[in-house]
Amino acid sequence: MNFRHFFGTAMMLATAASLVASPATAVTDDELLISLDGTTYAAETDRPVFVHPPALVPQGSETRSVWLRNDSEVDGELRVVVDDIELSSPELAQNFEITSREARTGDETTATADELTPCSVVVPTLELASGESVRIDLSVGLRDVPAEVAQQETVRFSLTASIRDTAAGAPWPERCERGRDFPVLGSDPPDQDEDHLAYTGTDVPFTALVIGAALVLTGASTMVLVRKRRRRDSSCT
Repeated sequence: MNFRHFFGTAMMLATAASLVASPATAVTDDELLISLDGTTYAAETDRPVFVHPPALVPQGSETRSVWLRNDSEVDGELRVVVDDIELSSPELAQNFEITSREARTGDETTATADELTPCSVVVPTLELASGESVRIDLSVGLRDVPAEVAQQETVRFSLTASIRDTAAGAPWPERCERGRDFPVLGSDPPDQDEDHLAYTGTDVPFTALVIGAALVLTGASTMVLVRKRRRRDSSCT
């Protein structure tokens, strides 16, 4: 073997070894994108998933969706945990339910608010290939409770989505400090025009009461007039 052939062979072997030894590009939370409509994706969102917050009643629920995309060049694993949660009373915490549903498989996870703390898992680990998106349906609802228990109570919470390399197999961090935080229900009071805070119980509007009273009074007046007219007709005969 001459020197030129030996040198060429050595270069090929070194190149092949470097390709095998070089690690794949790691997926990071910076490459996890969020969407509230399934079309427009961004690195973060200030708008809550429930843009128009529900006024929940006992045994009632509302559902909204959020989409998460792996925008990296490698396959990853996704997980969603509680970032923060706050309720106005312990009674509400015991009866306020949060359900997540993974649209591809239909897998659901349900818990009451008093069972959740920061870092509690809402969406268990699922695979998310490079360039793939997944829709997560989030439902909030009340159990069958007396109206006075849930009247005018409020709740807000936010979630954190994180992604890691599938191949790396690294454990999830214990403290859940990294990831994409996004609000589900915001913190504005329910009497403001742009409220993002879910509140429970329903109040009958004053206008409706006035209209209802007017209808009752109108009906009563009609009955009185009819009775008077009948008496007048009977007296004439």
